[in-house]
Amino acid sequence: MGSLLSGFIGALIATVLSVIYLYISEKYRLRSDCMLEVVGYFDEIYTLLQRLHVDKDSHYTGKKRGLTDEEYRISSKTLKDLLFTSRVGVKLAIVYGEGELNGMFNYLKENCLTASRILWNATESDWNEKNKDIQKLFSERIDPVRNSLERKLIEGTKANIIIKDLFDRFLSMISKIKK
Repeated sequence: MGSLLSGFIGALIATVLSVIYLYISEKYRLRSDCMLEVVGYFDEIYTLLQRLHVDKDSHYTGKKRGLTDEEYRISSKTLKDLLFTSRVGVKLAIVYGEGELNGMFNYLKENCLTASRILWNATESDWNEKNKDIQKLFSERIDPVRNSLERKLIEGTKANIIIKDLFDRFLSMISKIKK
């Protein structure tokens, strides 16, 4: 009877550990995929903004432009499409929940949109001022938050953070049941 009970307890522990391992593995996969998508999303926005900015600066300072009018138009349209899509932000909210990371994502996206609007509306006569505004926006808002978001996304893929999130969810679920 004792060996049957200990076998049952062992199987129960193995089942619980297996479920926890599967949960951590799946969360790691989801968070890694999400992290790569968010980083890729902002890399593409950053690259397009830089391309458009350099081209406009070249045009307004008398240097040779790097883009044709058609390439500029296509890059601008691609940037607009990226800035007005919500797919990546929704995926982040699903994977991590609506919290600090989602707030950082939205803040970063909004500041990239602000930089884009400044760039799109800049004219040759106000370029020096608009150029400084864009550079200040990047150095003070976009770059620091982008770096911080990337670090937090990487941190979120670590097993100890996933286990902590699981434990916090478990405690939250218990407190809801008690109410």
